[in-house]
Amino acid sequence: MTPRALATGLILGALLAPCNVYSGLKIGWSFNMSITALLLAFAFWVPLSRLFGLAPWGMLESNINQTTASAAAAITSSGLVAPIPALALMTGGNLPWPTLTAWVFAVSFLGVWVGWYLRPRMIVQSNLVFPAGMATAETMRDMFSHGREAMKRVGVLMSSLTGAVLFNIIDDFVWQIPRFAPSLTAKKLTLAFDPSLLLLGFGSIIGLRAGLGLLLGALLAWGVIAPELIARGVVEVSQADENWFQALVGWLLWPGVTMMVTASLTSFAAALVASARHGRGDVKNARPKEQGTVLRLGGFLLAAAITVALQITLFGIHWTMAIIAIPLAFVLATVAARVVGETSVAPIGAIGKVSQLSFGAMAPGQPITNLMTANVAGGAAGQSADLLNDFRDRPT
Repeated sequence: MTPRALATGLILGALLAPCNVYSGLKIGWSFNMSITALLLAFAFWVPLSRLFGLAPWGMLESNINQTTASAAAAITSSGLVAPIPALALMTGGNLPWPTLTAWVFAVSFLGVWVGWYLRPRMIVQSNLVFPAGMATAETMRDMFSHGREAMKRVGVLMSSLTGAVLFNIIDDFVWQIPRFAPSLTAKKLTLAFDPSLLLLGFGSIIGLRAGLGLLLGALLAWGVIAPELIARGVVEVSQADENWFQALVGWLLWPGVTMMVTASLTSFAAALVASARHGRGDVKNARPKEQGTVLRLGGFLLAAAITVALQITLFGIHWTMAIIAIPLAFVLATVAARVVGETSVAPIGAIGKVSQLSFGAMAPGQPITNLMTANVAGGAAGQSADLLNDFRDRPT
């Protein structure tokens, strides 16, 4: 961990975080920025080191750089794209920057320790792929095995950047991509031909199985269930509306979130049962107990105490609700980790809805409590999922 590796990661993370704010507000997803940070730092430091006779830019420095950058870019999951804007809409004012900084730090810090606790099950004992993490590790190995190949990758990155900028300029200001005709089966149901290089690039990372799963879910929800809801009069829509997304999304969100949560928790429970059976049947090959238990417990308790204290002092949340947000963060982090492990998509928006539903039942009529306790659970889940990507892509 050299000063230049850490500083490079901090600077790149600060530049990439707004990208996640944009994608979070646009599609409800945040993206792992590891490979982008990896290539940009390599393109900067390798020629500079040769030109001025500096120490060569090494693989472990690259790892520190990309870990730092992706963690900085992932702070959007701590509430910057959903709970905090919602709080501003509800209260009519923005949080002062010192308050916002303390809150984002506390939620993210809690997520780091939650991720450390999930690491044995999600990384060591699980077969989860974590596509972004594996892609980063593979890219890192290739870069330092074949220097010319690395610079080619940087060239592809910069070409893609230029192409995406030009594509959006042409699409927004010169000509519009032809859309399907406005009708029940297309524009009104938000089914339109709208190619996005953002999602095209992400689809190339998550793979065919996960991509087809997302496509099937979208077609089932918006192409089959949505028209049926309208036909049966369950959802009332107006032909004057540009599309019926707002009217339909509330009906489609909860079944999707329920499937995601139950599938994740079921898989996690099955993994625990399988691990327990394996441990009883093969004691000689049992994995040795991990070190650092005292450190992990101390770090987690400190993070939990800070988060609970800020909930109480900043937002007037009752201490019981503030404390309940901590174990809920563990449960939702498990869900987020499994989704990220299979698809690389961090479903922070959906995770937050589950948390809001839980606290809505426990503390009805308290919107601030509902919103900010959900922020704790969802934010910690997002940050822990990003950390698990870094655990998976650690170079060996």
